Amino acid sequence: GKQVPVLLSVSALKNKDNEIYGYLGIAKDVSQRKIMESQAKLASMGEMIGNIAHQWRQPLSAISVIASGIKVKSEFGQLNIKDMLVDMDNITEQTQYLSHTIDDFRNFIKNTDDKNQISILKTIDKALSILNSSIINNNITLILDIKDDLIINGFENQLIQAIINIVNNAKDAVNTKEDIDEK
Repeated sequence: GKQVPVLLSVSALKNKDNEIYGYLGIAKDVSQRKIMESQAKLASMGEMIGNIAHQWRQPLSAISVIASGIKVKSEFGQLNIKDMLVDMDNITEQTQYLSHTIDDFRNFIKNTDDKNQISILKTIDKALSILNSSIINNNITLILDIKDDLIINGFENQLIQAIINIVNNAKDAVNTKEDIDEK
């Protein structure tokens, strides 16, 4: 009565006249792999939360500075409506950025098994948005040479996860090499 995830391979058995007379199936238990994938995703989510916290500090700091500046100008009678409107636009822009990071995170943690038409370019952008603070903190320079976008039928979150893993593995490899070189 227990369900076990398996990787199933089925081949048709054919006689000498190329007629199918049966099937041969081989199933491999992938329970451990599923557990490891789940743990890897949780680890990525933990790192992503750290990245988001870091990404949020700068816009929150900017909003705080703008609000404090408006308050000080008001207290000294130097509040200019034109400057205040520019400041309000800047606050709006910063809050939209914060909202965008929430959307990226929410979409990433959605566990969907639905294949969809996805843009490779947009998917790379989403992954890099999630990784942005880690890229900055580790002085990573990414060079993207993308000429055309490609639309594929696939699993966007899994592709984002793969991109995140590739960048994180590269970062870890470089950091490990630097540690070895310092010794």
